[in-house]
Amino acid sequence: EGIVTGMDLMSTGLVGTLPVEITHLRNIEVLDLSDNKLHGTIPTEFGLFEDLEILRLGGNLIKGHIPSELGNVLTLEELYLHFN
Repeated sequence: EGIVTGMDLMSTGLVGTLPVEITHLRNIEVLDLSDNKLHGTIPTEFGLFEDLEILRLGGNLIKGHIPSELGNVLTLEELYLHFN
């Protein structure tokens, strides 16, 4: 069975809001969505990631507060939100 542990979509021209469905990839360790045109807020569901170590969302159009639910991701070591 294949398990996705990393997703690098940096500078791929993504437009829209952060998809809640990406949290279905519970075993992902690295998620890089930086330098796109993503907007809106960080979904509270991002607190459901079980193995996430690095979350890169910098260089987008994200607004609002960092959801407290991200504190549930005990494996999270790096969070990049610059230039939003």
